[in-house]
Amino acid sequence: MRQQYLSLALLSAIILNVCFFMYQNWARWEPLVNFQNADKPHSKNAKTVNIMNVENFTEYVRPLDLANSTSLFNSIHSALKQKDSDIHPAGVSYFPAVIPEGTLMYHAGNCKIPDSFEWLAMDFEFSFSFGSRRSSRGRASLRSRGRHGFPGGGRPHNGAESEKSENEANAEDNENAENKNTNAEDTAAGKGGFPQDSRMCLFTFRANRDLNKFLYLDGASAAKTDTGEMDTQQLLSDIAALKLNLTNHGSGMAERLYAENICKWGKPYGLHGIIRVEIGFEIVLCDFLNGDVELVSNVTSASAETALNLPPAVKITKENGWPLGDDGQLIEDQLTDEQRAILDQEDKFESFLSQVDATIEFDHVHAGAVHDTGDKRIQLDYRYLVSGFNRTWLDPNVFKRRLLTENATLDLEYEIVEELENTLSLGYDASESNNWQLVTEEIVDKFSPLILSIEKSLKRDADEIEVARNATRRTLGFIRRFVHQTEDFLSEHSKDLAVYQYTQPLKPLVTDADYLIWSALVNTVRETIDTLYYVNTRLQPIITEDLLNNRKIDDAKARIDDSQAAIDSLKQSLGWIAFSYRCDKICGDEEICYTPSWGPGPFGWITPDSTTDHLGMTYDEILQRQVIQQTLQCISIENLLNH
Repeated sequence: MRQQYLSLALLSAIILNVCFFMYQNWARWEPLVNFQNADKPHSKNAKTVNIMNVENFTEYVRPLDLANSTSLFNSIHSALKQKDSDIHPAGVSYFPAVIPEGTLMYHAGNCKIPDSFEWLAMDFEFSFSFGSRRSSRGRASLRSRGRHGFPGGGRPHNGAESEKSENEANAEDNENAENKNTNAEDTAAGKGGFPQDSRMCLFTFRANRDLNKFLYLDGASAAKTDTGEMDTQQLLSDIAALKLNLTNHGSGMAERLYAENICKWGKPYGLHGIIRVEIGFEIVLCDFLNGDVELVSNVTSASAETALNLPPAVKITKENGWPLGDDGQLIEDQLTDEQRAILDQEDKFESFLSQVDATIEFDHVHAGAVHDTGDKRIQLDYRYLVSGFNRTWLDPNVFKRRLLTENATLDLEYEIVEELENTLSLGYDASESNNWQLVTEEIVDKFSPLILSIEKSLKRDADEIEVARNATRRTLGFIRRFVHQTEDFLSEHSKDLAVYQYTQPLKPLVTDADYLIWSALVNTVRETIDTLYYVNTRLQPIITEDLLNNRKIDDAKARIDDSQAAIDSLKQSLGWIAFSYRCDKICGDEEICYTPSWGPGPFGWITPDSTTDHLGMTYDEILQRQVIQQTLQCISIENLLNH
């Protein structure tokens, strides 16, 4: 009897210990990801009502077609990347952004701290390049030459304005820049050159706190174009004008009006400003005087002429006795020997100063290219993304896409702006957000080489069995990772496992934007996985027949053609930059793999509707616009000198 009691006591103790152990470790056995209630998309503490795992995650995928899914996927993957932003130029999304405390930003121009909204650059090379503009000397001063891509000496001209000489335009523009407190980052102020004796100040500012109410506008959002790149700004500006009854229709460039309206609209919500890409990333800061930023340094930079102790430039005008024709050009055979000697000396000065200019511009382009993989100083809070995707019809073609079309009703525009107002009232915190870009990068970096390798194998001019062998060894190696030995080799369960493992969030999904982004990733990866399985299914019989019976099946070529068509279709649907855009060689130490930028830049004012090819671009007859060539080029300072 006593033995029975001891046995019972021992059993009870074991049961109690097991129960205690299970209680203590229960959380470890729960699914890794909680799906949270999205009925209140902006609640930071939404109640968990559903638990998602590999068995049921498909139940939570939002309705989203493949075109919208891959486009949103690419928008997430391209955010804050210089190269990608230019290749996918027409952005349609507003990304909540944070500039962390201590981040340095730069502003060049006249020597006065801005007292209203103004432009800042994330790299000093950006500001210094714009602020270092100068008037040309010698014979070059009589030619219309655009600095930073502005034709005719600084800006697009029309009508009588285009008749002004470069020196006249420079003088007027420098006066306007001083009076209006314009700056180098604002290309409305990029008009003409600065005289030799003018001062250029380079300010360095520092964020005094986490500036957590910025909106990053994706795509080539600083381009001075009318093909959709500035739609996100125009939409905000137009609705701001309606909401606030603004009537400021000035004669300046549209982007300055947009910035003014956006800052007025955002003031009640604490908007710090907007972030855009030109050549490098720039910021429109709405308020310099409210304590958000502090001045770190102010360097009054001497001109290159002053630094080299050069004499003032000789003014070549009729009034000064120079023989100029009605077209404003020199009549060379009427020059005196003294004038010819003066011009030769001025041309020598200009030759070296142009080399200095080219080096400064090259440094600017290089600073932008550094961020081809992303500007990690800026943080994104994807929980409150506001996008045109899945909200209105958008052209899948990245060069034809527009947020503002006949489909963009006023109600739709108000809906977008009011959603932004709701998110701004909360403020952003990137640490609470899933970093969806990391997920997309993992997917692209792993799948794009696999897809390209399979494509190369399928397109080889070889025997069908050899082609099938090369492609199948890639698909088979991938698929085996997800198939249990007791399962059907091509089971849907194994596909789900593959999709789930590549897309599972690391933080709970709380907002509508979370669900939308995650759904886009699921659909994109699903299409990729399905294609890999399909190719394996079509090719495997070729391999099996050869291995078992040492012969080729009758439809081997048709199976390879089907597989190749499936890969081609997948690549077109995905639209990944990694498939196509790369430099034609490994660039040297003094070269940059150059992705052309839209709008103003060292290689000219590039407008999409131009039929003249630019470096790295070509005119597409079907699209009726310029497109970036897929084979990128290595450029050096010499390319800028020769331009």
